[in-house]
Amino acid sequence: MNTNDYTASSNDTWLLTRKILTESGVDAAITLIGPGVETPPSDHPAPRPIVLLVSEGAVTASVDRTHFILRKDEALHVAPGKIHTLRNHTDAPAKVVAITLPAPRRENPPLVVGFP
Repeated sequence: MNTNDYTASSNDTWLLTRKILTESGVDAAITLIGPGVETPPSDHPAPRPIVLLVSEGAVTASVDRTHFILRKDEALHVAPGKIHTLRNHTDAPAKVVAITLPAPRRENPPLVVGFP
């Protein structure tokens, strides 16, 4: 597995990320997570919806203290306003694609016109 195009989050862990798409409000990144490694929790909840897709291995996804085990070809939707982390609970590497979707459109309030 060639890891030259990835950005390491630290020298102490095997947590490598590479951005693979930025287009029309959709961002995607692929993250390699080493055995026993957990992503750091974010300081702020996600402002946009995120879909996490496991393309190799298995991970435990934690979303606001609820835990989900995701295996290869399984996905999880993380709603805006939620904090999430990923932990590779196995002894093999895992690869996760994170797709950040555009913010949901807000409907315009109805136009109210007053007549004399």
